[in-house]
Amino acid sequence: MNTQDIKRLIKMIWQNTSQNSSLRIYGLLDAARDQGIYPQVRDNAPTAQSLFQGSRARELALVAPYLVPLAPDDFLTTWFLQHGWGDKWGILCETSETLTELRRHFQRVFAVYNDAGKPLYFRFYDPRVLEDYLQSATPSELKKIFGSVQSFYVEGDDAGSLTQYLLAADRIVKRSIELPISG
Repeated sequence: MNTQDIKRLIKMIWQNTSQNSSLRIYGLLDAARDQGIYPQVRDNAPTAQSLFQGSRARELALVAPYLVPLAPDDFLTTWFLQHGWGDKWGILCETSETLTELRRHFQRVFAVYNDAGKPLYFRFYDPRVLEDYLQSATPSELKKIFGSVQSFYVEGDDAGSLTQYLLAADRIVKRSIELPISG
């Protein structure tokens, strides 16, 4: 994607935030998807937070999911879209929550247990997992994953599309947006 394409994508993603100043965009980036993600998050997003806590956060720093506040003119935003768009590096979400509140919410979604009570991690921040889950989730599951998130954004099946997921009347609304990508 060239610079103009990235600017158009940013404009589409931040469209609602320009109309509602309480909304923010956060990235949930999966450092396990590419070895370059963790160093970029560490060096360019000082407030980013791992979904892991305590010793697990330190042990799994190189492969953890990171919640990152993003802005349309941030280096990390441009870097993520330029290098990770099309490679399923993570998801974006739109919310009025603070970073701390959103992290707490996502940690409740992240930690799941199997039938034997063993703790597992739900990789909802993988765009492929999130899309499948949202399509099959019950209304109560949708309420749980959305919490106060207004919408989730994921890359489409190709780099030329963006999918927005919203929760309306206990049902998922999927909005596909074709991106004007230069040839």
